[in-house]
Amino acid sequence: MDNELASKISWFEIAALLGALAWLPHIVKLFKDYFSKAEITIIMPKYPELGFSTYGNIFNTKIAFATKNKDIVVSEIGIKLKHESGFEKYLSWQGIVQRLAEFIKDNDTTLPMEKSQSVLAIKLNQKDIEERFIRFQDNSFLQKKDEYEIKLLKKLFNLKKGEKLSEFPTTDEFLNLIEFINHSFMWQSGKYEIEFIVKSPDKFVLKDYKYNYELTPMNVDKLEKNKECIKSFVELIGKATEDPKYKAETIKWNWHNPLIQKST
Repeated sequence: MDNELASKISWFEIAALLGALAWLPHIVKLFKDYFSKAEITIIMPKYPELGFSTYGNIFNTKIAFATKNKDIVVSEIGIKLKHESGFEKYLSWQGIVQRLAEFIKDNDTTLPMEKSQSVLAIKLNQKDIEERFIRFQDNSFLQKKDEYEIKLLKKLFNLKKGEKLSEFPTTDEFLNLIEFINHSFMWQSGKYEIEFIVKSPDKFVLKDYKYNYELTPMNVDKLEKNKECIKSFVELIGKATEDPKYKAETIKWNWHNPLIQKST
């Protein structure tokens, strides 16, 4: 009787072991997939650049990417800005500047060799810390602004044809474009949280992707003064159309560089 029971127990144990072994390749694959994921760490400088211009609200910053485990292709980088009031805005990358090298002249002046590129994707590798200067802007704003600008250029063409370019600053198309740009101004005094949104065809782990900063009423007033430059900038389009040799005046935009801190 005892031998029969022992025989049954051993068969149960064998069956359980075989069942466990059947799951083993799947478990190994899960562990392998997890530990072989690329790990991307975002390193931000202390002072990025905030602005407002005919491109709308702007967030420019250098970013260093440290990558572990394997190389990875990044297909999109954006930032979600969240104000303490609950207001949120997503800004997507519009352009990248990569520093390739530096040259030192005889007078010890450093000349950077840089490459600007439109954004499709970037490849991050494990060997080097990749540093990029990235311009973040609001895609929805830029697309809508294109519609206003197309109407403005059509109006400008008709005015030039009828030799009525002096009417350009009083047209609805001119005023509507300026009003649309100025109305998009979003900066407010108070605390902001920055969350980086990174996308890739491959699975990865993202580290150190949340930061914060604060704007004072004085900071906001400084940026809001750029609204006064919007009209001057759009007027340059008419002046250049009237006289192709017109030398455009330099417009001085205000920028602000807040202190960035890593969120805990």
